[in-house]
Amino acid sequence: MLRANAPDNVLTGTYWRTLGDGLGPTDVEGLAKYVVERKTLGVEKVATQKAAYYFDISSFGSRETWFESHPVGYNLAQASLFFPREIGWLKYDPNHTVDYSTKYDRPDLGVGIAYSATGVEATIYVYPGSGNQGTEEKLNREWLKAVNDLTSQNPSALKLGERREKSNFLLQFWITDDTGWKATSLAMSWKNGHFIKVRLTWHRDPTVDEIAMNFLSELHELDVLDPIVRPRN
Repeated sequence: MLRANAPDNVLTGTYWRTLGDGLGPTDVEGLAKYVVERKTLGVEKVATQKAAYYFDISSFGSRETWFESHPVGYNLAQASLFFPREIGWLKYDPNHTVDYSTKYDRPDLGVGIAYSATGVEATIYVYPGSGNQGTEEKLNREWLKAVNDLTSQNPSALKLGERREKSNFLLQFWITDDTGWKATSLAMSWKNGHFIKVRLTWHRDPTVDEIAMNFLSELHELDVLDPIVRPRN
């Protein structure tokens, strides 16, 4: 949050992410350990620490049974993609996730899967292509539409560096306000017969910049996007 008692445009808040595979194996007492890393942004400093929490899951019989009874994330079966409840420091946001086919009878728009953290918002749009879509020409065509939408919504947007291009992957960063404190990125790719468009917006701060870039890197680890490089200041 931006606090009234903090200097102008100073972001303060707490971030956390799971370390390892999340809930670990149970011990002899039926307790499972869950380890997280936590970052706290203060007005003058950033504190980072690790913490372990223990949960009694003995009533579930096993760690695997517990996971089966607590489904998390978003499974997009038609694209053979699964998005976990946590990608880097950002958390899955079901309240702002939209299935356009169900809600608006627009299957051509696919889904918009939302993630967020303090000062950071991301939406992963996955929508179907047809025929030979996915070629470089078709991907560029979709890219130009997405850029037009972004710049229409943010008429003062200024490019931050040049567009990054790799096979089947496009990425661009912008500053979207006059103060330079708000940034956004657009990434596009193609996988399993679907376009993947990622819109990421965040409040600029050295720590939050890293959190935003980590989100894109984690999408690569999930085999959703190609490797990325951070924006040049």
